[in-house]
Amino acid sequence: PQLAEITPGLAPGLASGLAGAMGSNAGSTSESGSTESGTTYTVNDGESSIVCNSSGALTLTLPSAATYTGRWLHLKNIHNTTVASATSNVVAIDSATAGTAILAGTAGKWCTLQSDGTNWVIMASN
Repeated sequence: PQLAEITPGLAPGLASGLAGAMGSNAGSTSESGSTESGTTYTVNDGESSIVCNSSGALTLTLPSAATYTGRWLHLKNIHNTTVASATSNVVAIDSATAGTAILAGTAGKWCTLQSDGTNWVIMASN
């Protein structure tokens, strides 16, 4: 898998190492990722890994969970900023109810989400 560089400053070797460490993306024809530094971002069909490098709160528009049942997404936060979904389609690791919260506003937080066909479920996090 490749981690596409969107934000200048992420070394290409680091990008490919992060992508390899973040695993695979079921339900996708290609695996890639990005480093996102804006305040809003739409996750693309082939992305499996996103490094959240925003200086302000980041709102992600996730792909339709119904279209990508079983798909995995890996997120990592490298700034002290919250990461949320644009819609209430994320189920926290300790809940059965969908909301918008994905990552707390702490650098180093990460999570792995999987589509269950209805929502994106946080399967692992720190």
